[in-house]
Amino acid sequence: MDKRVLRERMRRKKRQMMIRHYTKIGLYVVGLILAVVFVVRGIIVPIAHRVGGGGSSNESIQAQAETEEVQTNSDAAVRQPLKGKSDTDKIATMTAGWHEDTNGKWYQNADGTYFANGFQDIDGVTYSFDENGYIQKGTIVRHLILPGHTKNSKEALKILHEMFGNRIYISIMNQYTPVFEQKKYTELNRCVTKREYEKILDYAFEIGIENGFFQDGKTARESFIPAFNYEGVQKDAVK
Repeated sequence: MDKRVLRERMRRKKRQMMIRHYTKIGLYVVGLILAVVFVVRGIIVPIAHRVGGGGSSNESIQAQAETEEVQTNSDAAVRQPLKGKSDTDKIATMTAGWHEDTNGKWYQNADGTYFANGFQDIDGVTYSFDENGYIQKGTIVRHLILPGHTKNSKEALKILHEMFGNRIYISIMNQYTPVFEQKKYTELNRCVTKREYEKILDYAFEIGIENGFFQDGKTARESFIPAFNYEGVQKDAVK
């Protein structure tokens, strides 16, 4: 082969290798620039914007809380993004779990959001959160219906609702279980019937009770009876 032809081929080969080399460098530089842009726009700018109080405090984006089970309850809490000056303290604490400040306690998720405006199950316990994401404190009155005494239950619900309205929660229970035969009060030898329980629930809705809980299914079983082993009770009080 002619030396001139060989040198020309070698020159072309070197030129091709050089072009490929600089092309790779250019792609790396472009990729690095894009990564920096994404980091700045996606992380640094939003955090700086939130810490600086940017955006309207009245604007919020609500996303349905992602739980292991699909929640159909309209009272379920929603995930709220961190926003505005009011959440500066929350932004400062980015770890997931329970947190507390001067306003109360809230639960922060791993993605930085927090539950608000509804109920949410966390570690097997149901919590109520206000519109700002703080746990709501209040009173739950547990009312146990006795068989044959629906009239008394209606009167009790009426008094509670007239005195406290919907500032309290009322748990209407049907789990009364007879454990031994009553000689004097024979009406207590049976469980509460489905008709009796539904009658009380209907009455609760009629008088305007909105905050409450009811039991579904068969709860009148011995498994619902606590083990009364005197644990935590003073001995003098037992005598």
